[in-house]
Amino acid sequence: MLAFGVAYVWFAYGITLDPWSAAEPVNSRTLPIAYGSILILLSTLLLVRGMRVHVPRHNLLRLTSISASIIGFGLLLPRVGVWAALILLLVSCLIIMGEKRWYIFILAPLLASLGGWLLIEILLGVYVEPGAFWS
Repeated sequence: MLAFGVAYVWFAYGITLDPWSAAEPVNSRTLPIAYGSILILLSTLLLVRGMRVHVPRHNLLRLTSISASIIGFGLLLPRVGVWAALILLLVSCLIIMGEKRWYIFILAPLLASLGGWLLIEILLGVYVEPGAFWS
């Protein structure tokens, strides 16, 4: 986790900024750098404390499946766009985690993507690429 945090911060510093946003204290680098720094701090604390991690075998299958879902999400982004890919990611993760309540299974992905769309595209007015499938 520590190595992932360091790599995350490294790539966050590589985010290119336009001249006017580079001078601002909060820009597109701020949140990724904050997340990576928190991950580095927490990972270092766990490393210093010598915390042992025991992952039962049945959880490794879930971890692998969710990791595959996240990779699939990344691969689908340019094709179907962030909102459709988010719905598919959440549905696949709910299936993997064994969610049985139909209203959670239907409402969570729909409300998360609808809420994100309303907040980002409608309220903030930020254009989000719809994906090659919809274009």
